[in-house]
Amino acid sequence: MSDRKFTPPTEFPAEYVTRSGCKAVILGRMPNSVYPFVGYVEDAGGLTWNEDGVEIADLESDADLHDLPKKQVHWANDYADAAWSIWYDSRRHADMGADEPFRIGVIRREWVEGQPPQYFTEEV
Repeated sequence: MSDRKFTPPTEFPAEYVTRSGCKAVILGRMPNSVYPFVGYVEDAGGLTWNEDGVEIADLESDADLHDLPKKQVHWANDYADAAWSIWYDSRRHADMGADEPFRIGVIRREWVEGQPPQYFTEEV
């Protein structure tokens, strides 16, 4: 059993990633009850998929579709000598929770599941 997640699109074009990590785009539906989704995979050309995002029924394929990982973004206030910080869901909440006289900056953390987090500094 695969841990692959595929959510059928409701709007087109819809972007996905293949099992092999390539960008895939579903352009729309066609009147085919077996493989109704038509689109393309970068560097591979046009393909069709079934309602489960599978290219070939009952076989795993490098072109099977996965939902794009969701990026999570959080902000924290930087106080230079503080050993801890609170991560907020928005920059506005970080600004509201700031101890202004001591804050020297704001740190933005972007994280996609399965990848290392990235950190960016923002001015106060």
